Parts: sequence; C-alpha cells; structure tokens
Amino acid sequence: MKPRVSLTEQGQVKVSLPSLGVDSELLDRFYEAGRFRIRFVLVAFNFREEFYEYVDVKDVVLSRLSPLPAQELLFEGEWPQGCLLLLAASLEYLSYNRLDKTYGSLNSKEFSPCEIIAAIPARDEAGQGYGRQRYEKLREAGPQVLLSFFSDYPGRKMEQGQKLWREE
Repeated sequence: MKPRVSLTEQGQVKVSLPSLGVDSELLDRFYEAGRFRIRFVLVAFNFREEFYEYVDVKDVVLSRLSPLPAQELLFEGEWPQGCLLLLAASLEYLSYNRLDKTYGSLNSKEFSPCEIIAAIPARDEAGQGYGRQRYEKLREAGPQVLLSFFSDYPGRKMEQGQKLWREE
C-alpha cells in the first residue's frame, strides 16, 4: 500500500489511503497478530531555531477479518513557522491478550517497520527567537501540549556540517 500525501488549500496535510485487506504478506511475520495498526506521525523540524515538534498523530487499525475501506486522514495540528514537515508511517502487529482483554504489540527492536513517506518544505521563514516564543506559547497552553515540543535540537550544527559527538 502506498498512501498519497497532499496539502489542502488551507495548508493541512492530507493522506489518502486505498482500501486494504490483510494479505498473506502481513500474516507471514506473526500469525498470532489479530490486528494491525498503521500510525502516521507528522513532525515539524526547524533546524535554524533548533527545535522539533509533533504536529499530529493518526492511527488506522485493521483486523485480519475485515478489510480497511479507502479513506482520507486530515492532520489538524498547527504548522509552526519555518518548519520542514516529515510524515512517517509505522506498522504495528497487535495480539489479543485474553487475560487482560487488551491488544499488545508484537513488534520488537529487531522488527518494527516504518518509513518516512513525505517531506514537505517549509512554506515561510521564522524570525530570530521564534523557537523560544513557540516554547513559551505552548508552555502557557499547559503541560500536555508542551510534551509535543523538543528544543536544543542540533539543527545549526547539522546545517554547518559540524560533528554532533565527541570522538574518543
């Protein structure tokens, strides 16, 4: 399955998914998987201001017993100024635990399929100090909102080709 990624007239990211059935390729890895979750994560990176922020997350769950209908996902989070957007997709195999009556992940460090499916260039520039202003705005919105923001991302060092670690 290859989702189609586009921007709406309002500048929101839209993912169009074709219908999808659970085929033998999905089942080959873990036969005991009863469900599969496809997670789409939209992340904004501002290398000059050295921060990144989770914009939105969308999950699509399909069962081995029923196909997934074609659908569109619309990402509604705010696109911060001067940020490159990366959209990643991951596939998680889920198995039902009869004792807990919950689904748990069968993925592991050795097997956790994911891919960056789109990179969308920044549509504008952010002024000097925008990252700090963004942080303060999110901090005022409350701790839950602030959890999506990460500062001290070494963007300038990467942009200038500097080493990000010390050599022993």
